[in-house]
Amino acid sequence: MKKIKTYNQFKESLLIDLSLQDVRDLLESLNIWHDALLLSIGAKPANIYDELKLDPERFKDIQLDIITDDNSQLGIEFINSLTSLGLKKSTLENTDYSNTFLNNSCRFVFIYKSNSYENLEIPSWILIQSFVNDKWSPIEFYEWDKDVTLKKFDDKLTSRTVEINDGDDNYIYVTNNANEWELQNVEKENDVYKRLFRKQEFEDLVNNRKVKIDVLG
Repeated sequence: MKKIKTYNQFKESLLIDLSLQDVRDLLESLNIWHDALLLSIGAKPANIYDELKLDPERFKDIQLDIITDDNSQLGIEFINSLTSLGLKKSTLENTDYSNTFLNNSCRFVFIYKSNSYENLEIPSWILIQSFVNDKWSPIEFYEWDKDVTLKKFDDKLTSRTVEINDGDDNYIYVTNNANEWELQNVEKENDVYKRLFRKQEFEDLVNNRKVKIDVLG
C-alpha cells in the first residue's frame, strides 16, 4: 500500500509494505527528480536573460562549466554582467561527487548578492543542469525562495528519515549522506536493528525482514 502526498511535501509519509513489494520500491520512493526537488523548496522558474542581463544570442545553449570558467570569454562576460548587477556566483557543484537522492546527475551554481557570505546566506538564484540521455540538458534558472536556507536544500538532497515497522516494534533511521543509516530511538537497538548500517546492509535488512516502511521525510 502506498499513500502519496504532493511533491511539495516531498513524498512524506509514503508507506511501503515490503511483504507485498520489493525493496526497490523503497529505494525508488527515496529518490526525487531535480525539478520536484526545486518545487519542494519553493524555487520558481525565472528568465535568466532578463534577470542577469545576458545577451540571448551570446548565451544561447550555454553550459555551466563554460560560463563558470573564469578563464573563458563567456565566463568573463558572465562575471562582468553579474558584477554590474551587484551579484556574484558560487563555485560549480556536481552531484556526481557526493551521495544524493537525485534520480539523475546534476550540476548547479548559486547566484548571491556581492556582499553575501557564500554558504552562510540565502542565494538569490540557482542555475542547474541535469544529465539526461548521455548529455547535459539546457540550463534551468530559478529564483530562490528567500525563506529557504541552503541547509534545507542540502537536507533534501542527502537526508531521509524512515520508520521501520516490524511486528509491534518500530525503528527510526536517519541518513545524512545517502550511504549510512543511524538508529534514532537507540533504546531499541538489538542484534538485528543495530545502531549503524551501511547502505547495502540496510537494504539487505529491510528486504530480508519484509517489514513495513514509513518514509517520514
